[in-house]
Amino acid sequence: MDILVIGDQLFTRKVTDMAAVPPDEEIRSGMTEWAEWNGKYRDDIRQFIKHDDWCGDMSFKEKRSGGEKESLVSQDWIGGEQSVHWRCLLSFTRLCSQRGDQGMKGSLATRLAGSADLYKVNKRKPYHSVNFVIAHDGFTLYDLVSYNFKHNDANGEGGNDGSNDNLSWNCGCEGETTDVNIIALRSRQMKNFHLALMISQGTPMMLMGDEYGHTRYGNNNSYGHDNAINYFQWGQLEAKRSGLFRFFKEMAKFRQKHPILRHENFLDKKDVTWHEDRWDNHESNFLAFTLHDKNLGEDIYVAFNAHDYFVEATLPSAPARKHWHRVVDTNLESPHDFVPEGVKGIGKRYNVAPYSSILLKAKH
Repeated sequence: MDILVIGDQLFTRKVTDMAAVPPDEEIRSGMTEWAEWNGKYRDDIRQFIKHDDWCGDMSFKEKRSGGEKESLVSQDWIGGEQSVHWRCLLSFTRLCSQRGDQGMKGSLATRLAGSADLYKVNKRKPYHSVNFVIAHDGFTLYDLVSYNFKHNDANGEGGNDGSNDNLSWNCGCEGETTDVNIIALRSRQMKNFHLALMISQGTPMMLMGDEYGHTRYGNNNSYGHDNAINYFQWGQLEAKRSGLFRFFKEMAKFRQKHPILRHENFLDKKDVTWHEDRWDNHESNFLAFTLHDKNLGEDIYVAFNAHDYFVEATLPSAPARKHWHRVVDTNLESPHDFVPEGVKGIGKRYNVAPYSSILLKAKH
């Protein structure tokens, strides 16, 4: 979806894959003022954050099924505890064939920095990139972390409609579950995605309902439903997922208050330091960087850990007479996952939890 504002009028044009449009074509056609949905951003962010290392741990399989008869897994979605265990095994078994989201650090950095590879080449700005993880088509954010596969039977097309390439990860069980560890992991992942969106250079876009964790129960092509699948659930803002809503709201406020998250021009070496000396290490799924505040010295440090183990990050020195304060740690529960004023007492290292991200701010 491309966006053009003339006076008080808003115009849009949908081109979700900028990589498919030659830069010289954009210039000749006079479309260089359009802002465009960045499909490459969506794909690269999804691939990095969803990365998993669980397939080598067969204890999950043994615990759920005794390691027997993977080929006879039930497809019944409405049943007792046994069917829940079987569908978790089915999900887990298929997940092992979906790995391969390694070597994404460089791509993640490029997207967070405004996608210069797509926009700078034709003399455009970071804000021409409409960054998004979720749109009206496809999974909701909650479903992105809850389903590996589409479940479109209710659409009346035999489940043949909708994309099969969702770049999703259900965190260990397909669909709804009572497993507290999986529920907690899904919450972390949703916050990880939103943090990435809010600290990226460019124009952020999110889907209505993601702020409370709206689900379409795995339906990724729900345009024809005039029912609760698509209705905004106002009551959810005050219900069990209200902590997620708070995180979304506070991150939006934080972005608005910090101009270094909204550069007009592409970042240079004075704007950002990437704490990475081995970009060719395709087995590493940890990325950290510092955005420099040239005016107030209130630098921002961000780290993403897409491994299934803790990573001890060595923090850079804060600017003179300032110290690091923890604003975000997605591994913590609300309201500790986002503390607007920051938590002081951060040392020289920070142990970043599995599948989590942090944001620190330099303050007096």
